Amino acid sequence: MKKLFGVLMMLVAVEVNAAHWVKVFETDELTFYVHNPVVKVDGAKITVGTLANYNHAQDMAGGEKYRSYKTLETFDCSKKTIQTVGVSLFTGRMGKGLDIPAKAAPWGINHVALDSAGQGLWNYLCDMQ
Repeated sequence: MKKLFGVLMMLVAVEVNAAHWVKVFETDELTFYVHNPVVKVDGAKITVGTLANYNHAQDMAGGEKYRSYKTLETFDCSKKTIQTVGVSLFTGRMGKGLDIPAKAAPWGINHVALDSAGQGLWNYLCDMQ
């Protein structure tokens, strides 16, 4: 419970100043941003808030729709992995609107897939190190 509270507080902290979202890349479907400054750097690991905006509403099971989501993710630059620590879905763009409950986190550690959103974010963050 204490860890979940900490994750939620980090996601709220990332929300505080929208002027600090930096566009990393975009596709025909969505645009990805990272929060600057990053939350934490520990050797080859970078923990950062990310934001994704969809051009069109996305459907969820149960009929709900969302237009954006925020995550707190840890990127391991040496192992080329990503772990999602927390996620929030929103009905509006740029993390605005109603917050839709998402699957509990943390998820497992995943290798960065080629030509994926994760690779674009990993390249942006790890190339800065």
